[in-house]
Amino acid sequence: MNLGFFVFVLGALFQSRKLPVVSGWEHLVGAEGIVLTDFEESGQVRVQGEIWQAQSRTVLVSGQSVRVTSLNGLLL
Repeated sequence: MNLGFFVFVLGALFQSRKLPVVSGWEHLVGAEGIVLTDFEESGQVRVQGEIWQAQSRTVLVSGQSVRVTSLNGLLL
């Protein structure tokens, strides 16, 4: 009984290592979001249901779709 449980746990552990990342900063890079306020250099976007401060080299308008290219601390 104990050996079967141990084998089950090890199998589940190895399977979980193959799954894609679903949390943390790694999951934010490449995610799509929506611009909340018009901005030229920095403003707010909603990504995965959360509001983030963001920077952009281009002018963005409210409602525009954006993609996260990098993360610097809490700044997208």
